[in-house]
Amino acid sequence: MKRIATGAVGILVMIPICFFSHTVVWSLALTFFSVVAVHEMLSCIGAKGETPFAVPAYLFATMPLVAWLLTVRFPVTSSYKLMFIYLAVFLLWEMMAGVIGGNRYPTEKLYSLVALVAYVVVALTAICLIRFINDGASEGAYIYLLIFLGAWISDTFAYFTGRLLGKHKLCPAISPKKTVEGSVGGVVFNMLAFAGYALILRHFFDVNANVLFFAILGALFSAIGQFGDLFASCIKRHYGVKDYGKLFPGHGGVLDRFDSTLAIALVMLVVYSAFGAGFLIR
Repeated sequence: MKRIATGAVGILVMIPICFFSHTVVWSLALTFFSVVAVHEMLSCIGAKGETPFAVPAYLFATMPLVAWLLTVRFPVTSSYKLMFIYLAVFLLWEMMAGVIGGNRYPTEKLYSLVALVAYVVVALTAICLIRFINDGASEGAYIYLLIFLGAWISDTFAYFTGRLLGKHKLCPAISPKKTVEGSVGGVVFNMLAFAGYALILRHFFDVNANVLFFAILGALFSAIGQFGDLFASCIKRHYGVKDYGKLFPGHGGVLDRFDSTLAIALVMLVVYSAFGAGFLIR
């Protein structure tokens, strides 16, 4: 019941955020999630109290807002250049903190912090910027939703398919309840959902969406999202934590709720960077 109630509240919160996603509301929301997610990751790996590492990590977590300000609101540079600069400064800062601290900070903790924080923040920044593709015109307005749909639809149908047909364990050492049948079900239903979304765009919004490419992207997003889920579970098992946080009662923290979404966001960033939005919406 707690999970259902939290999910209902989450939907009610996300609807106005998405409705105003063409404004600063979108970047503020993602920056909030970014800061919370970094806090959860620092807590997970035991680096929350390490000020030389934590402070630059929290500052780095503001990248979604900074990226919106400097590439959308007051465009002074490209989004890719800004993300590279932000990431480079963060890496250099953490490197110097590690050297100055000497043996006080375990190398494993330093490597984990840099890699995992960079993964989380870059992914959330990608979600922020994808919304503003082509100045927030039709491409960005329709494509950014695929990141969330790809994660939530795949997770939902993988769960129900696994419960109904699951017999073969997918990765029992990492997530004992996930099955091969559930994984396949998530991919298949995600393909169908993406193809359906493309048809809705074509027939109700007069958007020339490529149904085949949407379906292919649905399969890719489902597979990558499942890897993102398992990757987040690997980290939790390694550090012996059940949930990353408690922001969403019954669901855990930001990283528990958006583990698949983060991986999908990076793939969307790569796909868009390589091919542009034209292969999906012409």
